[in-house]
Amino acid sequence: MFDMELKHRRILALSFLFIFFIIAPLTVLYANGFRINLKPLQITKTGSISLFGEPKNVLIEINDDEPDSFNLPKSFRYLLPGNYKINISANQYLDWPIEVNVKAGESSNLSNIQLIKDNPISTLMTGLPNNAKLSPSGEWIAWILDEKIQVSSENKKNESQKVKGLASIVWANDGQAVIGFNATNQPLAKFSIEAKFEMIPQQTQKFEFLGANLNFLLAKEKNNYFIFQDSIWTLLPLTDILEIKITNDNILVLNIDDQNQNTLSWYNPTLKLQRKINLPATNGAELLSENNHIWILDNSQNRSLLLVPEFSNYKILEFPFRFEHIQNIPNTKDLFVYNQNSAWLINEHGDYSIVSRWSESVIKPILLGNQTLAIIGNNEILLRNLQYNKSFTFKVKDLESADFANKNGIFYFTAKDGDLRSWQKAEFF
Repeated sequence: MFDMELKHRRILALSFLFIFFIIAPLTVLYANGFRINLKPLQITKTGSISLFGEPKNVLIEINDDEPDSFNLPKSFRYLLPGNYKINISANQYLDWPIEVNVKAGESSNLSNIQLIKDNPISTLMTGLPNNAKLSPSGEWIAWILDEKIQVSSENKKNESQKVKGLASIVWANDGQAVIGFNATNQPLAKFSIEAKFEMIPQQTQKFEFLGANLNFLLAKEKNNYFIFQDSIWTLLPLTDILEIKITNDNILVLNIDDQNQNTLSWYNPTLKLQRKINLPATNGAELLSENNHIWILDNSQNRSLLLVPEFSNYKILEFPFRFEHIQNIPNTKDLFVYNQNSAWLINEHGDYSIVSRWSESVIKPILLGNQTLAIIGNNEILLRNLQYNKSFTFKVKDLESADFANKNGIFYFTAKDGDLRSWQKAEFF
Protein backbone atom coordinates (compact mmCIF):
# COMPACT_ATOMS: atom_id res chain seq x y z
CA MET A 1 0.00 0.00 0.00
CA PHE A 2 2.86 2.35 0.98
CA ASP A 3 4.77 1.46 -2.22
CA MET A 4 1.76 2.28 -4.35
CA GLU A 5 1.38 5.69 -2.76
CA LEU A 6 5.04 6.46 -3.24
CA LYS A 7 4.82 5.43 -6.88
CA HIS A 8 1.80 7.67 -7.42
CA ARG A 9 3.57 10.52 -5.73
CA ARG A 10 6.56 10.13 -7.99
CA ILE A 11 4.33 10.06 -11.06
CA LEU A 12 2.50 13.13 -9.84
CA ALA A 13 5.75 14.96 -9.12
CA LEU A 14 7.14 14.08 -12.54
CA SER A 15 3.88 15.24 -14.10
CA PHE A 16 4.12 18.58 -12.35
CA LEU A 17 7.74 18.95 -13.41
CA PHE A 18 6.80 18.09 -16.98
CA ILE A 19 3.92 20.56 -16.96
CA PHE A 20 6.11 23.25 -15.40
CA PHE A 21 8.88 22.92 -17.97
CA ILE A 22 6.34 22.95 -20.83
CA ILE A 23 3.86 25.54 -19.54
CA ALA A 24 6.35 27.99 -18.01
CA PRO A 25 8.22 28.70 -21.27
CA LEU A 26 4.91 28.97 -23.14
CA THR A 27 3.67 31.43 -20.52
CA VAL A 28 6.83 33.50 -20.87
CA LEU A 29 6.55 33.41 -24.65
CA TYR A 30 2.87 34.39 -24.46
CA ALA A 31 3.64 37.29 -22.15
CA ASN A 32 6.27 38.49 -24.63
CA GLY A 33 3.87 38.52 -27.54
CA PHE A 34 4.39 35.10 -29.10
CA ARG A 35 1.41 33.14 -30.40
CA ILE A 36 0.79 29.83 -32.17
CA ASN A 37 0.52 30.33 -35.91
CA LEU A 38 -1.43 27.50 -37.56
CA LYS A 39 -0.25 28.40 -41.09
CA PRO A 40 2.45 27.13 -40.82
CA LEU A 41 2.26 25.48 -37.43
CA GLN A 42 4.82 27.32 -35.36
CA ILE A 43 5.20 29.78 -32.51
CA THR A 44 5.47 33.27 -33.99
CA LYS A 45 6.31 36.68 -32.61
CA THR A 46 3.26 38.94 -33.05
CA GLY A 47 3.00 42.57 -34.12
CA SER A 48 0.54 45.39 -33.58
CA ILE A 49 -1.39 48.14 -35.37
CA SER A 50 -1.90 51.60 -33.86
CA LEU A 51 -4.42 54.04 -35.35
CA PHE A 52 -4.32 57.81 -34.81
CA GLY A 53 -6.67 60.36 -36.35
CA GLU A 54 -10.05 62.07 -36.51
CA PRO A 55 -12.89 61.81 -35.66
CA LYS A 56 -12.32 60.23 -32.27
CA ASN A 57 -15.30 57.85 -32.14
CA VAL A 58 -15.20 55.39 -35.04
CA LEU A 59 -16.20 51.89 -36.09
CA ILE A 60 -13.28 49.63 -36.97
CA GLU A 61 -13.61 46.46 -39.01
CA ILE A 62 -10.67 44.06 -39.38
CA ASN A 63 -10.61 41.35 -42.06
CA ASP A 64 -14.38 41.48 -42.58
CA ASP A 65 -15.14 40.80 -38.91
CA GLU A 66 -18.08 42.59 -37.33
CA PRO A 67 -17.16 46.28 -36.81
CA ASP A 68 -16.75 47.46 -33.23
CA SER A 69 -16.88 50.97 -31.79
CA PHE A 70 -13.56 52.41 -30.57
CA ASN A 71 -12.03 55.75 -29.66
CA LEU A 72 -8.92 56.91 -31.50
CA PRO A 73 -6.07 56.53 -30.85
CA LYS A 74 -6.50 52.75 -30.70
CA SER A 75 -3.96 49.90 -30.69
CA PHE A 76 -4.54 46.28 -31.68
CA ARG A 77 -1.85 44.05 -30.16
CA TYR A 78 -0.74 40.43 -30.53
CA LEU A 79 -1.59 40.20 -34.24
CA LEU A 80 -0.01 37.39 -36.23
CA PRO A 81 2.21 38.59 -39.10
CA GLY A 82 0.41 39.10 -42.39
CA ASN A 83 -1.84 41.48 -44.29
CA TYR A 84 -4.89 42.95 -42.57
CA LYS A 85 -7.77 44.70 -44.29
CA ILE A 86 -9.05 47.51 -42.07
CA ASN A 87 -12.07 49.70 -42.65
CA ILE A 88 -12.62 52.77 -40.47
CA SER A 89 -16.03 54.42 -40.55
CA ALA A 90 -18.13 56.91 -38.63
CA ASN A 91 -21.59 58.42 -38.88
CA GLN A 92 -21.75 61.14 -41.57
CA TYR A 93 -18.23 60.32 -42.83
CA LEU A 94 -16.95 58.38 -45.82
CA ASP A 95 -15.37 54.98 -45.15
CA TRP A 96 -11.58 54.76 -44.90
CA PRO A 97 -10.42 51.32 -46.12
CA ILE A 98 -6.74 50.48 -45.88
CA GLU A 99 -4.53 47.38 -46.00
CA VAL A 100 -1.76 47.01 -43.42
CA ASN A 101 1.11 44.54 -43.39
CA VAL A 102 1.96 43.43 -39.85
CA LYS A 103 5.52 42.22 -39.28
CA ALA A 104 6.76 40.07 -36.42
CA GLY A 105 7.85 42.14 -33.43
CA GLU A 106 6.94 45.45 -35.07
CA SER A 107 4.20 48.04 -34.64
CA SER A 108 2.50 49.56 -37.68
CA ASN A 109 1.55 53.13 -36.78
CA LEU A 110 -1.12 54.73 -38.95
CA SER A 111 -1.03 58.44 -38.12
CA ASN A 112 -2.98 61.37 -39.61
CA ILE A 113 -6.01 59.26 -40.48
CA GLN A 114 -8.60 61.84 -41.48
CA LEU A 115 -12.10 60.71 -42.35
CA ILE A 116 -13.88 62.95 -44.86
CA LYS A 117 -17.46 64.10 -44.34
CA ASP A 118 -19.88 62.48 -46.75
CA ASN A 119 -21.82 65.74 -47.29
CA PRO A 120 -19.23 68.50 -46.89
CA ILE A 121 -20.73 71.33 -48.95
CA SER A 122 -23.29 73.84 -47.66
CA THR A 123 -24.75 76.95 -49.32
CA LEU A 124 -24.40 80.20 -47.38
CA MET A 125 -26.03 82.64 -49.82
CA THR A 126 -27.71 82.48 -53.23
CA GLY A 127 -28.86 85.03 -55.75
CA LEU A 128 -25.71 87.14 -55.55
CA PRO A 129 -24.88 89.41 -58.50
CA ASN A 130 -22.02 88.69 -60.88
CA ASN A 131 -19.86 91.35 -59.20
CA ALA A 132 -19.72 89.34 -55.94
CA LYS A 133 -16.14 88.74 -54.73
CA LEU A 134 -14.68 86.59 -51.96
CA SER A 135 -12.36 88.12 -49.39
CA PRO A 136 -8.76 86.79 -49.31
CA SER A 137 -9.78 84.24 -46.66
CA GLY A 138 -13.17 83.45 -48.21
CA GLU A 139 -14.89 84.13 -44.86
CA TRP A 140 -16.52 87.31 -46.23
CA ILE A 141 -18.15 88.14 -49.51
CA ALA A 142 -18.83 91.58 -51.01
CA TRP A 143 -21.05 92.79 -53.82
CA ILE A 144 -22.68 95.92 -55.25
CA LEU A 145 -26.41 96.49 -54.91
CA ASP A 146 -28.16 99.80 -55.70
CA GLU A 147 -24.81 101.65 -55.73
CA LYS A 148 -24.04 100.40 -52.22
CA ILE A 149 -21.25 98.07 -51.08
CA GLN A 150 -22.62 95.00 -49.32
CA VAL A 151 -20.35 92.82 -47.13
CA SER A 152 -21.41 89.61 -45.41
CA SER A 153 -19.95 86.82 -43.32
CA GLU A 154 -21.80 83.72 -42.18
CA ASN A 155 -23.19 85.64 -39.20
CA LYS A 156 -23.04 89.34 -40.05
CA LYS A 157 -24.08 91.63 -42.89
CA ASN A 158 -23.30 95.33 -43.40
CA GLU A 159 -24.27 97.87 -46.06
CA SER A 160 -22.44 101.07 -47.01
CA GLN A 161 -23.83 104.45 -47.87
CA LYS A 162 -24.80 105.05 -51.47
CA VAL A 163 -21.81 105.72 -53.74
CA LYS A 164 -22.69 107.53 -56.95
CA GLY A 165 -21.02 105.98 -59.99
CA LEU A 166 -20.00 102.80 -58.15
CA ALA A 167 -19.09 100.23 -60.84
CA SER A 168 -16.73 97.64 -59.31
CA ILE A 169 -15.11 96.52 -56.05
CA VAL A 170 -11.81 95.02 -54.89
CA TRP A 171 -10.90 93.56 -51.51
CA ALA A 172 -8.02 95.13 -49.58
CA ASN A 173 -4.96 92.89 -49.22
CA ASP A 174 -5.69 92.17 -45.56
CA GLY A 175 -9.34 91.29 -46.20
CA GLN A 176 -10.55 93.94 -43.73
CA ALA A 177 -12.09 96.38 -46.22
CA VAL A 178 -13.55 96.72 -49.71
CA ILE A 179 -12.56 99.44 -52.16
CA GLY A 180 -15.19 100.74 -54.60
CA PHE A 181 -14.31 102.09 -58.07
CA ASN A 182 -16.04 104.02 -60.84
CA ALA A 183 -16.24 102.95 -64.49
CA THR A 184 -12.71 104.29 -65.20
CA ASN A 185 -11.24 102.32 -62.27
CA GLN A 186 -10.71 105.37 -60.04
CA PRO A 187 -11.21 104.64 -56.31
CA LEU A 188 -14.38 106.16 -54.88
CA ALA A 189 -14.90 104.73 -51.40
CA LYS A 190 -13.62 102.34 -48.74
CA PHE A 191 -15.94 100.21 -46.61
CA SER A 192 -14.63 97.98 -43.82
CA ILE A 193 -16.14 94.68 -42.67
CA GLU A 194 -16.95 96.50 -39.41
CA ALA A 195 -19.11 98.97 -41.38
CA LYS A 196 -16.70 101.93 -41.31
CA PHE A 197 -17.30 103.99 -44.46
CA GLU A 198 -14.99 106.56 -46.06
CA MET A 199 -15.33 108.48 -49.32
CA ILE A 200 -12.14 108.89 -51.38
CA PRO A 201 -11.69 112.37 -52.91
CA GLN A 202 -11.28 112.41 -56.67
CA GLN A 203 -8.07 113.72 -58.21
CA THR A 204 -7.43 115.44 -61.51
CA GLN A 205 -4.76 112.87 -62.41
CA LYS A 206 -5.72 109.33 -63.29
CA PHE A 207 -4.56 106.82 -60.66
CA GLU A 208 -3.55 103.22 -61.15
CA PHE A 209 -4.69 101.35 -58.04
CA LEU A 210 -1.87 99.19 -56.55
CA GLY A 211 -3.39 97.84 -53.36
CA ALA A 212 -4.85 98.64 -49.98
CA ASN A 213 -5.25 97.55 -46.39
CA LEU A 214 -7.62 98.68 -43.66
CA ASN A 215 -5.68 101.90 -43.04
CA PHE A 216 -4.46 103.18 -46.40
CA LEU A 217 -4.51 102.86 -50.20
CA LEU A 218 -1.62 102.90 -52.64
CA ALA A 219 -1.85 104.25 -56.20
CA LYS A 220 0.42 105.27 -59.05
CA GLU A 221 0.26 108.11 -61.55
CA LYS A 222 2.94 107.97 -64.25
CA ASN A 223 6.21 107.67 -62.23
CA ASN A 224 4.74 109.02 -59.00
CA TYR A 225 3.30 107.03 -56.11
CA PHE A 226 0.55 108.22 -53.81
CA ILE A 227 -0.83 107.00 -50.50
CA PHE A 228 -4.36 107.72 -49.26
CA GLN A 229 -4.86 107.85 -45.51
CA ASP A 230 -6.65 110.12 -43.04
CA SER A 231 -8.89 111.29 -45.92
CA ILE A 232 -6.08 112.81 -48.02
CA TRP A 233 -3.76 111.76 -50.83
CA THR A 234 -0.02 112.19 -50.19
CA LEU A 235 2.83 111.98 -52.71
CA LEU A 236 5.42 109.39 -51.66
CA PRO A 237 8.90 111.01 -51.58
CA LEU A 238 10.55 107.90 -53.04
CA THR A 239 12.66 107.48 -56.18
CA ASP A 240 14.24 104.67 -58.21
CA ILE A 241 11.37 102.33 -57.34
CA LEU A 242 11.38 98.99 -59.13
CA GLU A 243 8.28 97.68 -57.38
CA ILE A 244 6.07 98.60 -54.46
CA LYS A 245 3.62 96.50 -52.43
CA ILE A 246 1.31 96.87 -49.46
CA THR A 247 1.31 94.42 -46.56
CA ASN A 248 -1.10 94.36 -43.62
CA ASP A 249 0.91 97.07 -41.86
CA ASN A 250 3.61 98.47 -44.13
CA ILE A 251 4.66 99.62 -47.57
CA LEU A 252 7.39 97.51 -49.21
CA VAL A 253 9.70 99.14 -51.74
CA LEU A 254 12.09 97.26 -54.01
CA ASN A 255 14.71 99.49 -55.61
CA ILE A 256 18.36 99.87 -56.67
CA ASP A 257 20.67 102.06 -54.60
CA ASP A 258 23.62 104.16 -55.74
CA GLN A 259 25.94 101.12 -55.74
CA ASN A 260 23.57 99.24 -58.10
CA GLN A 261 22.54 97.00 -55.18
CA ASN A 262 19.00 95.63 -54.98
CA THR A 263 17.44 96.64 -51.68
CA LEU A 264 14.10 96.10 -49.97
CA SER A 265 12.74 98.77 -47.61
CA TRP A 266 9.85 98.80 -45.13
CA TYR A 267 7.92 102.05 -44.56
CA ASN A 268 5.17 102.53 -42.00
CA PRO A 269 1.96 104.46 -42.85
CA THR A 270 3.65 107.73 -41.80
CA LEU A 271 6.33 107.00 -44.46
CA LYS A 272 9.03 106.48 -41.83
CA LEU A 273 11.70 103.97 -42.88
CA GLN A 274 11.48 100.94 -40.58
CA ARG A 275 14.03 98.57 -42.09
CA LYS A 276 16.23 98.16 -45.14
CA ILE A 277 18.03 95.02 -46.31
CA ASN A 278 20.27 94.14 -49.23
CA LEU A 279 19.17 91.40 -51.60
CA PRO A 280 21.19 88.92 -53.67
CA ALA A 281 21.98 90.12 -57.18
CA THR A 282 18.99 89.59 -59.48
CA ASN A 283 18.00 90.51 -63.00
CA GLY A 284 14.31 91.21 -63.56
CA ALA A 285 13.27 90.84 -59.91
CA GLU A 286 9.58 90.74 -59.03
CA LEU A 287 8.30 91.55 -55.52
CA LEU A 288 5.41 89.51 -54.10
CA SER A 289 3.58 89.59 -50.78
CA GLU A 290 0.75 87.30 -49.66
CA ASN A 291 -0.58 86.01 -46.33
CA ASN A 292 2.01 88.09 -44.42
CA HIS A 293 4.92 86.54 -46.34
CA ILE A 294 7.36 88.35 -48.64
CA TRP A 295 9.40 86.89 -51.48
CA ILE A 296 11.27 87.87 -54.62
CA LEU A 297 11.07 86.17 -58.01
CA ASP A 298 14.34 86.24 -59.91
CA ASN A 299 13.16 85.78 -63.48
CA SER A 300 16.69 85.48 -64.89
CA GLN A 301 17.57 82.42 -62.79
CA ASN A 302 14.10 80.89 -62.32
CA ARG A 303 14.36 81.04 -58.53
CA SER A 304 12.43 82.38 -55.55
CA LEU A 305 13.93 84.24 -52.57
CA LEU A 306 11.77 83.90 -49.45
CA LEU A 307 12.29 86.38 -46.60
CA VAL A 308 11.95 84.72 -43.20
CA PRO A 309 11.79 86.81 -39.98
CA GLU A 310 14.76 86.09 -37.73
CA PHE A 311 15.11 88.03 -34.46
CA SER A 312 15.20 91.70 -35.49
CA ASN A 313 16.05 91.03 -39.13
CA TYR A 314 15.31 88.69 -42.04
CA LYS A 315 17.16 85.76 -43.49
CA ILE A 316 16.76 84.89 -47.16
CA LEU A 317 15.98 81.33 -48.25
CA GLU A 318 16.63 80.50 -51.90
CA PHE A 319 14.59 77.94 -53.85
CA PRO A 320 15.38 76.72 -57.41
CA PHE A 321 11.82 77.18 -58.64
CA ARG A 322 9.27 79.95 -59.03
CA PHE A 323 6.14 80.20 -56.94
CA GLU A 324 3.51 82.92 -57.27
CA HIS A 325 1.36 82.10 -54.23
CA ILE A 326 1.96 81.12 -50.61
CA GLN A 327 -0.37 79.62 -48.01
CA ASN A 328 0.02 78.93 -44.30
CA ILE A 329 -0.74 75.39 -43.14
CA PRO A 330 -2.99 75.08 -40.08
CA ASN A 331 -1.31 74.12 -36.79
CA THR A 332 2.20 74.05 -38.32
CA LYS A 333 5.02 76.42 -39.25
CA ASP A 334 5.20 74.89 -42.73
CA LEU A 335 4.28 76.72 -45.92
CA PHE A 336 2.47 75.57 -49.04
CA VAL A 337 3.66 77.35 -52.20
CA TYR A 338 2.51 76.93 -55.78
CA ASN A 339 2.46 78.32 -59.30
CA GLN A 340 0.21 77.51 -62.27
CA ASN A 341 1.06 73.82 -62.47
CA SER A 342 3.12 72.74 -59.43
CA ALA A 343 3.05 72.92 -55.64
CA TRP A 344 5.71 72.46 -52.95
CA LEU A 345 5.87 72.09 -49.19
CA ILE A 346 8.48 74.18 -47.32
CA ASN A 347 9.24 73.50 -43.66
CA GLU A 348 10.47 76.05 -41.13
CA HIS A 349 14.12 75.11 -41.81
CA GLY A 350 13.81 75.79 -45.54
CA ASP A 351 13.71 72.15 -46.65
CA TYR A 352 11.28 71.60 -49.52
CA SER A 353 9.55 68.78 -51.36
CA ILE A 354 7.22 68.60 -54.35
CA VAL A 355 3.60 68.01 -53.35
CA SER A 356 1.72 67.87 -56.62
CA ARG A 357 1.79 68.68 -60.31
CA TRP A 358 -1.15 69.02 -62.68
CA SER A 359 -1.35 69.29 -66.45
CA GLU A 360 -4.74 70.99 -66.80
CA SER A 361 -5.40 74.45 -65.41
CA VAL A 362 -7.05 74.50 -61.99
CA ILE A 363 -8.75 77.27 -60.05
CA LYS A 364 -6.60 76.77 -56.98
CA PRO A 365 -4.81 74.12 -54.92
CA ILE A 366 -5.35 74.32 -51.14
CA LEU A 367 -3.56 72.33 -48.45
CA LEU A 368 -6.30 71.84 -45.88
CA GLY A 369 -4.11 70.50 -43.07
CA ASN A 370 -3.87 66.88 -41.86
CA GLN A 371 -1.98 65.93 -45.04
CA THR A 372 -5.05 66.67 -47.19
CA LEU A 373 -4.69 68.49 -50.52
CA ALA A 374 -7.67 69.92 -52.39
CA ILE A 375 -7.28 70.53 -56.12
CA ILE A 376 -10.16 72.80 -57.13
CA GLY A 377 -11.32 72.72 -60.74
CA ASN A 378 -14.23 74.21 -62.64
CA ASN A 379 -16.69 71.42 -61.88
CA GLU A 380 -15.13 69.34 -59.13
CA ILE A 381 -13.06 69.27 -55.97
CA LEU A 382 -10.44 66.53 -55.87
CA LEU A 383 -9.30 65.66 -52.35
CA ARG A 384 -6.13 63.65 -51.86
CA ASN A 385 -4.50 62.44 -48.66
CA LEU A 386 -0.78 62.86 -49.29
CA GLN A 387 0.32 60.29 -46.71
CA TYR A 388 -1.92 57.41 -47.81
CA ASN A 389 -2.60 58.56 -51.40
CA LYS A 390 -6.35 58.28 -50.93
CA SER A 391 -8.55 60.31 -53.28
CA PHE A 392 -12.11 61.59 -53.03
CA THR A 393 -13.99 63.54 -55.71
CA PHE A 394 -16.88 65.96 -55.13
CA LYS A 395 -18.78 67.36 -58.10
CA VAL A 396 -19.63 71.07 -57.97
CA LYS A 397 -21.25 72.57 -61.03
CA ASP A 398 -19.76 75.85 -62.31
CA LEU A 399 -17.35 76.38 -59.41
CA GLU A 400 -15.59 79.69 -60.06
CA SER A 401 -13.34 80.89 -57.23
CA ALA A 402 -12.12 79.60 -53.87
CA ASP A 403 -10.21 80.92 -50.86
CA PHE A 404 -8.79 79.37 -47.73
CA ALA A 405 -9.44 80.67 -44.20
CA ASN A 406 -6.47 78.79 -42.64
CA LYS A 407 -8.87 76.53 -40.75
CA ASN A 408 -8.44 72.76 -40.74
CA GLY A 409 -10.50 71.18 -43.52
CA ILE A 410 -12.49 74.29 -44.51
CA PHE A 411 -12.55 76.62 -47.50
CA TYR A 412 -15.12 78.87 -49.17
CA PHE A 413 -16.02 79.18 -52.83
CA THR A 414 -18.42 80.76 -55.31
CA ALA A 415 -20.28 79.05 -58.12
CA LYS A 416 -22.67 80.09 -60.85
CA ASP A 417 -26.32 80.15 -59.77
CA GLY A 418 -28.10 80.50 -63.10
CA ASP A 419 -27.29 84.08 -64.18
CA LEU A 420 -26.23 84.92 -60.62
CA ARG A 421 -23.75 83.55 -58.06
CA SER A 422 -23.90 81.44 -54.90
CA TRP A 423 -21.53 81.52 -51.93
CA GLN A 424 -20.72 78.11 -50.49
CA LYS A 425 -18.66 76.51 -47.75
CA ALA A 426 -16.75 73.23 -48.02
CA GLU A 427 -16.08 71.59 -44.63
CA PHE A 428 -14.42 68.22 -45.11
CA PHE A 429 -13.40 67.42 -41.53
